[in-house]
Amino acid sequence: MNDKVIVIRESDIPMMEVAWGRTKVLVGKGEKAESSGFTFKITEYMPSHAHDWHSHSQDEVIFVLAGRGVTELSDGKREIVAGDIVFVPANVKHATYNPHAEPLRAVIIKSPPDK
Repeated sequence: MNDKVIVIRESDIPMMEVAWGRTKVLVGKGEKAESSGFTFKITEYMPSHAHDWHSHSQDEVIFVLAGRGVTELSDGKREIVAGDIVFVPANVKHATYNPHAEPLRAVIIKSPPDK
């Protein structure tokens, strides 16, 4: 665990390709900025891609930075746009889709952190 303040330039961390687009971890376990309390990611859902129906053991916050998409929870689907926040409690099934022409860019925060 770090015991000092760390400044991270988001542009210095490369994106990793994933099935639904691209993502990068800026703060989390095993990262330069290590946290035992949460994971902080930037994720881009590419056009016509989806993060399939799933759940995880962490609370998750999705903060939409740019673009548009659809979030699906047990009570239905809802359009999400820049400035929207989606809170998904632990163990709740959900999905995120991008049916639009431009990428959906979001901050993803999970607590406790990814392992």
